[in-house]
Amino acid sequence: MQPNGLLDPSTFIFSLDGEERHQGFELNLYGEPLEGLRIIGGFMYLDAKLTRTQDGLSDGKPADGKSKYNPTLGVDWQPKALRGLGLSAHLKHASEFYINSGAIEAPGWTTLDLGAHYSFNAWNNNPIVARLSVRNITNEAYWSSQYLYRGAPRTVLASLTMNF
Repeated sequence: MQPNGLLDPSTFIFSLDGEERHQGFELNLYGEPLEGLRIIGGFMYLDAKLTRTQDGLSDGKPADGKSKYNPTLGVDWQPKALRGLGLSAHLKHASEFYINSGAIEAPGWTTLDLGAHYSFNAWNNNPIVARLSVRNITNEAYWSSQYLYRGAPRTVLASLTMNF
């Protein structure tokens, strides 16, 4: 149980009203089915309902911002023929969720992230890793279900790290 926040539409005052009850399950898998190919995935089912609300008016309604289904799948591949190179992909999905105690339904969303990294030894035989990734490569416009903020657009990230 956790407290449930509520915005009163007539006064615009945010206050606590009742609790949220979360029930569900989560399953995560990780493995290397082939040498150089690592897979990580998961699935979460969450049934989040309001309880103990004022006068029981919202009891049993869906909790705000909680998707029922959240599957993810990530893959990292390091081909033997190209020593030091790694390619990755990560697919995330969140099902629709409710806002304002079930009055408004926000659509579900799916994003795909792609990346590459290359490791090599350079200056004074210190290892260097160059990384390039693109998050939300399809530029999916979505609302994040956790705190109801606009999801990040397509974003390119690059980095260079060196151990010494």
